[in-house]
Amino acid sequence: MTYLIAIEQEVGDFELWQQEFKTHWQEKHPPDIEVQQLTQGMRHDHSELMLTLRTNSLESAESFVASNELQDLLHAPGMLAPPHIHIGELVPSEGRTPLEFDQEELEELCAMVETQLRELWVGIHHATLSSFRDGLKERRKNLRALHNKIRRHLGQDG
Repeated sequence: MTYLIAIEQEVGDFELWQQEFKTHWQEKHPPDIEVQQLTQGMRHDHSELMLTLRTNSLESAESFVASNELQDLLHAPGMLAPPHIHIGELVPSEGRTPLEFDQEELEELCAMVETQLRELWVGIHHATLSSFRDGLKERRKNLRALHNKIRRHLGQDG
């Protein structure tokens, strides 16, 4: 089983908190718990954060949540409110992973992504509003990443 520890917290200075977190994590994190994702919030002044940790042991997750190490980590400079901490079991999604596709399906998916990338490229060059163009560029970046993952799985160069 895989367990996630989701921590929501509001801090006064995200960059300062992040630096403190990285330093503390490198020195004191449990070997069986890893950082899955750190997300900066979009409300107000970007002071909210969501930290997701991953482990294969519920006992380890519960022990870490109750530990002084986690409390020290979360009470880094600039904390504005107590953190909200949740432990949950990772539930497999209903979607299929690349390993569940056969070769032909992956090649079709790769071709579809390539077509969308070409269409986005044309749209980016013809976009007049910079915000719209930036959105298209972000979508293109995400599609490019998906395209590279599929190609790697197919054994092709990314």
